[in-house]
Amino acid sequence: MVGYMKKIFFIIFVIGTFFGWAETSADLSSRIVIDGNSSDFTQDENILVDSLGNLLELPNDSRWGEYNDVRQIKVTWDENNLYVAVDACSWDNNVMLFLDIYDDYGVWDMQELNTWKRAFKFYNLNPDFFLATWDTNNNPQFWKMREGSSLQADEVTIEDFSTFDTGNLDR
Repeated sequence: MVGYMKKIFFIIFVIGTFFGWAETSADLSSRIVIDGNSSDFTQDENILVDSLGNLLELPNDSRWGEYNDVRQIKVTWDENNLYVAVDACSWDNNVMLFLDIYDDYGVWDMQELNTWKRAFKFYNLNPDFFLATWDTNNNPQFWKMREGSSLQADEVTIEDFSTFDTGNLDR
């Protein structure tokens, strides 16, 4: 469990760090298609690489094997939207991505949360939003913490799509 939490913290740190490196434009809706395929993201929108293009997330380092592993996270935005893609394989499991933008509230203990209860806690950050999906689900969920709360999250309707499919290493 400790290794899993380190990976989550690393991902959140990387997302926060690399937002400053990405290039964007006023409207990306004609380039980014919400279809579960991340090939419409550009190389500079991959966040699990260093400035030389070296992978920061190895494609075969998961404790649960290659069929439960995050390979890349891609992020970009325009004036109206945040676009996020998680390239991963999930076999009979779930994938969650946490975003922390507010300093004064957010989830700290996933076991106490009103949804997606999990046996881990956050330290030195409190995510305000999370994306969550599971193997073979094509409709990911986006959750927002209630303002001032650490226990209540509400699902928010967004345009989304997932193509995690049991044993498919290309999605």
